[in-house]
Amino acid sequence: MTECVQAQFDRIDALLLDIVADQARARGDIEWLKTNTVTRDEFKNGISLILDRFDALAGKFEDSRYGSAKNADRLDEHEKRISALETKRS
Repeated sequence: MTECVQAQFDRIDALLLDIVADQARARGDIEWLKTNTVTRDEFKNGISLILDRFDALAGKFEDSRYGSAKNADRLDEHEKRISALETKRS
């Protein structure tokens, strides 16, 4: 009878060892998730930062376009003046 009981205990021990190993893997997975995932607030802050930087870039682009248009107008004025001076000399 003791051999039968010992065999049952051995099976239970093996089952418990498998459960402990699975639990340890699960703990490792949980720790990995804790360190490698972001919270909702962190995500929102990251997206907000990206959008702010994009808005700043778009603003610089618009400023550049405005400056280019202004310079083009000045260039047109200078070309008109040069043409007027050249016609006066002729």
